[in-house]
Amino acid sequence: AAFVVTGIFITFFIFFIGSIFFGSSGELDESVQYFQVGDENFWSGNYDSAYLNYRRAWRANDQYTEAMVGYGKVLAIRSQQDSALIMFDKALAIDPSYKEASYNKALAYYNRGNYGEAIGLLTPILEANSDYYDAMLLIGDLYYAQKQFDDALRWYTIAYEDGAIRTRALCHLMAYIVDTQGDYSRAVDLYKEALSYDSTVVDIYVRLGELLP
Repeated sequence: AAFVVTGIFITFFIFFIGSIFFGSSGELDESVQYFQVGDENFWSGNYDSAYLNYRRAWRANDQYTEAMVGYGKVLAIRSQQDSALIMFDKALAIDPSYKEASYNKALAYYNRGNYGEAIGLLTPILEANSDYYDAMLLIGDLYYAQKQFDDALRWYTIAYEDGAIRTRALCHLMAYIVDTQGDYSRAVDLYKEALSYDSTVVDIYVRLGELLP
């Protein structure tokens, strides 16, 4: 009997999910089609087309939070931070736990220079998601922008060590911070690692020339 009930539930669940994304003809729902094309446009850097398709997606489905956030991200890239914030807030009004909406809202605050508001948004998200490394990098940048280097380094280090985030920018920032703190040995290692990802950064060569005998 349990097997029968489970089978009925699974069948109903599949039908329910299908009814959301597919029409009666079995074709993908219009809003989902627009969203998928918008995503392809966004990740290929075609932001004008992404703008149009994300907007079509959330207008076809006014509960489509992913499309709202996608549209907001394009607005932010276009330097329309206020309009982007409106879209992120619309998504959060529907799903307050949608962390991608909160992250992108914090990023828009960062772009506007509202560092305190952005940190206030990210802190509870990071408390609930210990592996959200993009948010760690952003909160590190927020502290760095305010010259709170100890706090910035703490978040950068977690992303570097636990998240295995390895980029020229992160290594360069961490190297600069530990350099200013007098930890020259670690600074040299991080400067060298930064150069292994991008060997064209002249400032790093200059500083290594000063640090190394």
